[in-house]
Amino acid sequence: MKFSHSFILAASSALTSAAAMASVAATVTPETSFSTSTPESLITDASQAADLEKRNPAAPKTTTTPEPPKPWLRTKTLAETTIIEVVTPTVWEGVTFSASPRTDIKTPDPWFSLDKGGKIKTIQPKIKNGITQNGRPDYGTWFEDSYTTTVNLKTIIEGVTEDTFHEEIKYLPEDTTDRDLNPIIRCTPNRYFNKKRKLDKVSSEPFCTPREAANLILDDVYWVSWYTKHYPNADKVRLHLAYIEKNKYGGIGKRDNILEKRDSEDAFWSSEWMTNLDGVYPLRIVEDFFIGSSPVHDVMLTLQPDTIADEDFNLINGTYLKLYRQPIKHKKPKTLSTDEGENSNSALYVVLTIPTLMVVVFIGYAIFNFIVRDSRTWKKMKLRTKRRIWSNPKYQQLPSNSYEMDSYEIR
Repeated sequence: MKFSHSFILAASSALTSAAAMASVAATVTPETSFSTSTPESLITDASQAADLEKRNPAAPKTTTTPEPPKPWLRTKTLAETTIIEVVTPTVWEGVTFSASPRTDIKTPDPWFSLDKGGKIKTIQPKIKNGITQNGRPDYGTWFEDSYTTTVNLKTIIEGVTEDTFHEEIKYLPEDTTDRDLNPIIRCTPNRYFNKKRKLDKVSSEPFCTPREAANLILDDVYWVSWYTKHYPNADKVRLHLAYIEKNKYGGIGKRDNILEKRDSEDAFWSSEWMTNLDGVYPLRIVEDFFIGSSPVHDVMLTLQPDTIADEDFNLINGTYLKLYRQPIKHKKPKTLSTDEGENSNSALYVVLTIPTLMVVVFIGYAIFNFIVRDSRTWKKMKLRTKRRIWSNPKYQQLPSNSYEMDSYEIR
């Protein structure tokens, strides 16, 4: 009995400690952390679920990634109170999120820009003459909440006797506490691009990267970025990839002519549900995206919010991309072998020799004519008519009296 009583006390103590640790762990998860769990599938048909699972890619290839920094404490000031929370950094495809800001250095932390395809580019800010160069982008009011205020000018301005109302739009400053923990540039409407269409321009909203018709290579990672306020009421979103076919003229033309109404069940790949406020997702191109031995596929990338059901979501409203199994090789000039090189050089010598000989012969002929110019048997024809005209003497005035007549001589 004593042994049993001791065992019960020990077990209860262990359970109490575990509960306390669980409560602490529940409070240290940062708001900016990214979910890694796979949500329950929204597909209810067992055959469709099995087919999607078969087509979905396996786990990405394991790569060597740096260990995330250790958790750190952060103080947040709310409207009426101040709280302290533990923030746990996360490494996602080589990029560290929720890292502790450095305060003991002279230059700001680096941040990451994205090229047209969604590839990471590291930007290191510099401070010169007290001015920060290559600093983080200024997002203006893109992520601020707007509200309208109405003021009666009669109550605030002297001399206004009648009721005159003035409306003004103001913005609530965004809480940058969590925003600054994301080192990747955020997507804003001014960074949208126009999709390639022959007759009209279509905005890429809500995507900023990858650009339309970007080439995505197998085993590479491309960051998909979207404007989080495009779906203001969505808490969760997920990405889809679906195959498309080109029309007979070689372009994708109007999307309605390519794809009929297709919902998320027609996608060959879907991401897990993730927080809309994340705004970025690393898309790794894996072998399972390709059918058979086909080296290239045309696909459509779409973003589904949790406010739109699967059967109401349309896969044609997305960004057109190209998947390549191997990097695109640019054609290089053909390297000639030794024999081919000798033959080519011989032909080049012949081509250069003939014009050279012609020039030498022409110069020799000109020199010969110059030497024998005085020994010719023919002479230059004299232009007598022109010579007569050119050699006519000046006009001789006729005599006006007898004296001039006696001295006048007819020439």
